[in-house]
Amino acid sequence: MRRYSLYPFLWIILFACTTRSRQTKNVQQDTAAKNHFSNIIQVAQYGDSVRLEIEKTDTGIIKHYIDLKGLVDDNFDNSYNVVCKYKTINNDTSITSGCFFKEGDYQLNFDQKQLVAYCDSIIQHLAPGEYNNEVIKPPYEKLKKYALHKSTSYALNYIPELIINLPGKIVNTKTKELPQAILIEFYKTEFSAGKNFYLISDRGDTLNWIHHLDYIN
Repeated sequence: MRRYSLYPFLWIILFACTTRSRQTKNVQQDTAAKNHFSNIIQVAQYGDSVRLEIEKTDTGIIKHYIDLKGLVDDNFDNSYNVVCKYKTINNDTSITSGCFFKEGDYQLNFDQKQLVAYCDSIIQHLAPGEYNNEVIKPPYEKLKKYALHKSTSYALNYIPELIINLPGKIVNTKTKELPQAILIEFYKTEFSAGKNFYLISDRGDTLNWIHHLDYIN
């Protein structure tokens, strides 16, 4: 059984990485009375147009992007919320299988038997039907063939699914560094949802790695 742990405060690192701008200024604690939401733990303002308030919840955070001009400038309020939850997956350095995938400067290794068994579990439980046979089934068959070294191709968009469901070993192909863990940000807005995958380096740094869009309206 894999062990997951919630990193409720790693948003601080992520927020610092994604809000660097000359037009951004941090708002001091004495402006709390101006907040539009409760339980706010961080505030930033982008000029006179957008205010970001980060609300802490029991399971993660909510990023409130507030259109300060509302309907005044374009007759449309562009405010929106991003609900975020976080999980970490430890880097399983015990894996020695030769079944691997490359994403950027990193190689992601899986146990061959576990990967084959995972693909079989999906394929065998598919209900009969044209959609399942022609759309759902083929990518898992291709992954299985790749794991068995019977094919050299696979669907890149299935890597996030494997990361979440199977133990994996990550190695930097250039430096041979072994990151401590993968931090996964599950986000959802009124119009989209997806996952951001970050690597926690052996020095504790948080590095951007993979973005996966689940859907957009």
